[in-house]
Amino acid sequence: MSDLHRKLADITMRRKEEEERESRREARDDNPWPPGAWARADQAFRDGSYKLRPKLRFPVLITPDGPVCSAHALQQLAEMESPPNIMVMGLIDKQGRELEKHVTIGDIDVDAWLTVEE
Repeated sequence: MSDLHRKLADITMRRKEEEERESRREARDDNPWPPGAWARADQAFRDGSYKLRPKLRFPVLITPDGPVCSAHALQQLAEMESPPNIMVMGLIDKQGRELEKHVTIGDIDVDAWLTVEE
């Protein structure tokens, strides 16, 4: 191998090493969790000291001919004081076109869900 080939190979290797270092540095900068943070967060969640737990929500399909036929029926079934949040969502086909059908979904919390399950 000539000197020119060695120099080119050396330059290429240095460039690749620098690109890899930069890539690792960017990946490290993008990570909002410093080392050990996942373990501390997991332990806090397990021992109950982590207070920002997401509230569990359960979607319930509301259909005129089903077991839950209205928001009022869901409210009674779940023994809720106020009506649940209701969402009406359109359906789309495989090509992404919106269909004329819509579904109605009631959103309830875990306590209401446990009451419904009983």
